[in-house]
Amino acid sequence: MIQCKHTLSDSRAVSHSLFLLRHGRDSSGRDLLLLFLSLDLLWFALSDLAQSLSLTCECLCVSLPAASLKLFQTTLILFPTQKQTRTSPSAFTPSLVAVMYPTPLYAPAGRGSFSDVYEPAEDSFLLMDALEKDSDHLKQQRPCVCVEVGSGSGVVSAFLASIIGSETLYICTDVNPAAALCTLQTSQCNSLQLQPLVTDLVGNPPQSLETTCKLTSVQCLLPRLSGKVDVLVFNPPYVVTPSEEVGSGGIEASWAGGVGGREVMDRLFPVIPELLSNQGLFYLLTISDNHPDAIVSLLGESGLSGQVCLTRQAGRERLSVLKFGKPL
Repeated sequence: MIQCKHTLSDSRAVSHSLFLLRHGRDSSGRDLLLLFLSLDLLWFALSDLAQSLSLTCECLCVSLPAASLKLFQTTLILFPTQKQTRTSPSAFTPSLVAVMYPTPLYAPAGRGSFSDVYEPAEDSFLLMDALEKDSDHLKQQRPCVCVEVGSGSGVVSAFLASIIGSETLYICTDVNPAAALCTLQTSQCNSLQLQPLVTDLVGNPPQSLETTCKLTSVQCLLPRLSGKVDVLVFNPPYVVTPSEEVGSGGIEASWAGGVGGREVMDRLFPVIPELLSNQGLFYLLTISDNHPDAIVSLLGESGLSGQVCLTRQAGRERLSVLKFGKPL
């Protein structure tokens, strides 16, 4: 059973379902949308009834079949507007509890002054789903430093921050200055403190939005962050293209991956073991053309254990999120 909590003040649940339906982040988005819209109407009716009868019940429960989950039953727990605490949580024993974090607001990537910034798409949402899947572990780990390479709109880092919290340092790098500004705006939209940095990471000297850093090349992160990165996230340019298309500063930088779609990510791989802390995790978005199994083997030779965290078909592309860490 899936346990969902919904209140009248939680309009984000409905807006998030609309977002899922539009972007296809979840194949059950259509069912979620219809479910939440119907739920709002039902809530008004039940609230009026409860007020007229002066009910002080702890909660109202409605169970109904979920069309997209034939093996489960969706249980919706509707809490009244008064603050109540459940004294007997064991009264409900779902076999599956789904915790969904809302997709953050983000600056208008792909439009206007941010037309050269990659707009969140299926790969972005799969990466967020992978982080959501590991949310319990990430919170228990209590990361101190998180780094996203190629932040684009900044929505993935903002999503990660919604899971982990505000006490963590979030560094967001991108070769595109417009992407750094977009990330900053996304950060402000969500009242976060993301730290955008303009850098190729392994090439050009990095620049912040206000000052030029004095570090050089990768070394925008090394050695100062050597062994200190607890979460490293990379949605790289993975599309197979001619090598000459790699390395531009515009929108092409977000997707042109060169031979095998690997030219950019291969430049980062050698420094990952040095960047990660002992408990550090590296999340990498790939497609089948990148040969994910070969990537797992390659990083395995560097002492990292890897596995497929999530995979999804998106049109003609088979997307996979790989997760790596140091053996315990």
